[in-house]
Amino acid sequence: MQSRYLEKFEKEEELVVVCAGDSTTSQEWCHPNWVDWLNFVFQHDVWPSGSYRKVNNSGEDGKEAEFFLENYEGRIGMYNPDVVILSLGLNDLVVEDDPMPDIRKLFQRITDDEVEIIAWSPYKLNNPKYEGMLTKLNDGYRQLSQEFGATYVDVYSEFERYDLDQLFTF
Repeated sequence: MQSRYLEKFEKEEELVVVCAGDSTTSQEWCHPNWVDWLNFVFQHDVWPSGSYRKVNNSGEDGKEAEFFLENYEGRIGMYNPDVVILSLGLNDLVVEDDPMPDIRKLFQRITDDEVEIIAWSPYKLNNPKYEGMLTKLNDGYRQLSQEFGATYVDVYSEFERYDLDQLFTF
């Protein structure tokens, strides 16, 4: 069964996307970033059919899943999205916290609003300190995506294919 947001996209109907996450989403320090590219794909504010589409970047540097739960209405709900692209968890790792309970609550909150989710896993880092937790976080995103009927994007495994020393220079 095809998702509602893809059906809307293909039929050129009004579509609202919210990107919610930490600095890997907000990326104020990097342009063009993946949200910029998503907007580029959409190209214009109006499709030939006259319908609007909007990509809202609600990413916030340094934030954890708990922030998006506490500020749900102002960061996600107020846009009345069709789909949320969610990428969180790296900041939780810095404080050595398990982000999965809060990420699960956020998945539940989004789906309670009958909004679809695209779960973008964290990317692999070249820091062995976080290896075990990043693997657990990626597995958690995969499991939650199955449980909540979300689309899962495995960025972690994609990054495993590259020499990370060439990607991360700091």
